[in-house]
Amino acid sequence: MKRNQIAVNLFISAAAILFMAVVLEGGIRLLFPDHPQPDRFRLSTLLGWEWTPGYEAVEHFKGVDYQMKISTQGLRNELVVVPKPAGTYRILALGDSITEGPGVELQGTLIKILERLLAEKWVGIETVEVVNAGTGDYGTEQELIWLRERGVSYEPDLVILNLYLNDSRSFVPPASFTAAYNNFLVEHSAFYTFWRSLVRQQLVAQNQATTDFRFRFLPAWEAGGWRTDSKALTQLIQSADQDWGLAWYDEELLRIEGMLTEMIQLAQTEGFELQLVIFPVNVQVYTQVDTPLDLTGPQYELVHFARQQGLPVLDLLPVLRAYNDEVLYYDQAHLTPHGHELAAEAIQDALEENQQVSKWEILKSMLK
Repeated sequence: MKRNQIAVNLFISAAAILFMAVVLEGGIRLLFPDHPQPDRFRLSTLLGWEWTPGYEAVEHFKGVDYQMKISTQGLRNELVVVPKPAGTYRILALGDSITEGPGVELQGTLIKILERLLAEKWVGIETVEVVNAGTGDYGTEQELIWLRERGVSYEPDLVILNLYLNDSRSFVPPASFTAAYNNFLVEHSAFYTFWRSLVRQQLVAQNQATTDFRFRFLPAWEAGGWRTDSKALTQLIQSADQDWGLAWYDEELLRIEGMLTEMIQLAQTEGFELQLVIFPVNVQVYTQVDTPLDLTGPQYELVHFARQQGLPVLDLLPVLRAYNDEVLYYDQAHLTPHGHELAAEAIQDALEENQQVSKWEILKSMLK
């Protein structure tokens, strides 16, 4: 008898929970018709997070509206044909949100501008493709994993690694159950997405009160004293030690160098060329003073390492500093359309100068 009563109680409890869930779900859908919204990212046990395939929306960034569309392959790019068609020279561009290009239409990103520039230059090649494999907030570790596990299947002839000064940051992938559970509920439950947005806001508010908040440098950056005051500049770099300021720490540069070494080995194994491009923080571009922390130290160390390894490298800091009387950035990291144009032109020049992807080398590789 007791067992029957326990079973009845469990059934009643389950029914009550289910009823409340239905009520909450219906209420949220009624009060907030925008929920559930597809997230631009979904959890990944391999990469921590990744683009949600098929995501499409008009997004807003720094007062600019732009079309954000992710292909079914999980790239901010047109569909990539696999196997690679004959006569095609394919470039994969790895990077974070700087490569992704928030606030810029796809065809205005440095990746697609570079594609058009190369197509005009490399006469005799049927097709030149530059694939935008940039993913928001990725570090070099994730880019290496993505390239090894997925990127090589696109059969690249050249991989361009776009490196930003916060790319040494590590990540923790979620458990498989957590990823599957979260991704299912995000797609199907309005109540879950609403609740999750509230939790996210609370976590951000809590993190802002801590000394290791990733973006605690923003008030000082927005104040602008770093433009003319060397002390303010030094303090700004120190306060960015959870983001781009990481690049001023030797152990963080060593992490990046270790991953670059692995990527060079992967390139040799898989038979593609590799090009490193270093993107500066806008503080380096616009400041008018020097600093005891050595303003260009991270670039100097990375360029020196790359050259030791025989890795072609382009430092965009002197390129962009030549235009520091113009609007090149939306914020501390992300380029405006004009910034994208300048970066694309500099990358094209670097590729031609290296001659590793010159027209004749490409033609020879296609005839093999």
